[in-house]
Amino acid sequence: MKNNTAIIGIDGGATKISGGIVKKINKTTFSIDGDIKTLTYSESPLNNKNFHPIDLDRQFAQKDNPKMKIEEEKQGQAILDCCENVITKLAKTNNKMLLLG
Repeated sequence: MKNNTAIIGIDGGATKISGGIVKKINKTTFSIDGDIKTLTYSESPLNNKNFHPIDLDRQFAQKDNPKMKIEEEKQGQAILDCCENVITKLAKTNNKMLLLG
């Protein structure tokens, strides 16, 4: 990794997105450089307060249910919104070329 490059590490979970600037210490060691930014999906204006994830077996059984697809896609937009906001916040704290991981 060149000195003018920084990596943004993103971790997406069931309720939130977190991210940080990753600093290379040596060939095998990395650390977080600065603050970790976190957004919960409920903070997104696109969040569906009534959305509840369902188990994988039921998802496969209902994969052709158009109502389920619409609700999943709507909640997916909230997740992407949070991810975009975390990346944007981190990018504003850094003046290097950024890579995502």
